[in-house]
Amino acid sequence: EGNVVGEEEIDSRLVQKNDVIKIIPGAKVASDGLVVWGQSHVNESMITGEARPVSKRKGDTVIGGTVNENGVLHVKATKVGSESALSQIVRLVESAQMAKAPVQKFADRISKFFVPL
Repeated sequence: EGNVVGEEEIDSRLVQKNDVIKIIPGAKVASDGLVVWGQSHVNESMITGEARPVSKRKGDTVIGGTVNENGVLHVKATKVGSESALSQIVRLVESAQMAKAPVQKFADRISKFFVPL
């Protein structure tokens, strides 16, 4: 696991791949990563819809944007910024909102005949 070189609080946007992040109870997980030390429960409902917090321990993965519930976790960042699962979900939702379904395009075309002006 190596020696601790130092600890300092930084903006989550400064986290880089392979950084080891200490996540205290109540804090959001800063990036997707792998638990290298500690044990806790993480609330993943924002991402997975699972209502119950999920148990996490050494070797488990965590998703950025989820919330650490009770224990301290040390997490090695594996995906940061635009590579993270949360960023990918946001991109998918944005593209889905911009693309109209074929049935919506059809409804838009024929609605002008049924809606009085």
